[in-house]
Amino acid sequence: MLISHDKKFCFIHTPKTGGSTISYVLNKYCRNIAVNDKEHGWQIPLHEYGMHRQVKQVYQHIPKGYYTFAFVRNPFAVLVSGFKRKGYENFKQFIISTFKEGSNYIFNKWTQYDYLSVDDKINLNFVGRYENFATDWNHICSKIGIEETYDTLPVKNASYQSDYRDYYDDETRKIVEKKYEKDLDYWGYKF
Repeated sequence: MLISHDKKFCFIHTPKTGGSTISYVLNKYCRNIAVNDKEHGWQIPLHEYGMHRQVKQVYQHIPKGYYTFAFVRNPFAVLVSGFKRKGYENFKQFIISTFKEGSNYIFNKWTQYDYLSVDDKINLNFVGRYENFATDWNHICSKIGIEETYDTLPVKNASYQSDYRDYYDDETRKIVEKKYEKDLDYWGYKF
């Protein structure tokens, strides 16, 4: 999570939702740490209390009255992005190994809803959608009082540009639908 005491906001970095770009831009309002964005893991020191921590794990560290926000993404696209980032050669094998019992991979540990909820409720001020990134980012900027706009955002950590549907077969689709059922229902995502 990134915290700005000057601008009074907390950004929750949901995996594979544009969080590296957001972290890079917001760093100057938060810890303002010099980073080499070409090195693996450059985002980690920008975050307080860990980079990919569930809201319920850091909730007590969010000051009252701070504007809290995060982004979500269609789970089917999230998993393709995770697949591309990890460098697997076979998508089906990636999905099967990600969701096998005992897997500690972040996409098996929590859905986005699990990641952002406390006591089964999402109490953030705003949850943007990756699919509406420009509009939602500009909305957040107006709320936290920064001048950056979508047009000035540097793209960081992008892993693919193709249609996520091309990666799935019936089996992998059903695996993701079962695991991410609450995300699909809550945010209205479809395959």
